[in-house]
Amino acid sequence: MVTVAGSGVAYEKAVAPIFARQGAVVHVLNLKAQQAEQTVAEIREVGGEAHVQQCDEIKQ
Repeated sequence: MVTVAGSGVAYEKAVAPIFARQGAVVHVLNLKAQQAEQTVAEIREVGGEAHVQQCDEIKQ
């Protein structure tokens, strides 16, 4: 699970595709699903498996 990976935060956005290339199934959590979708699309472009989970990480 990589939180805020869809929000453009450099470290999280960079590390999610690395996990995916190594075989991890990445769940991108973000309050704004549309932002997370972009990261998921990038992961899928390199052959990884990723899913969007819309939620407020602070309240979970």
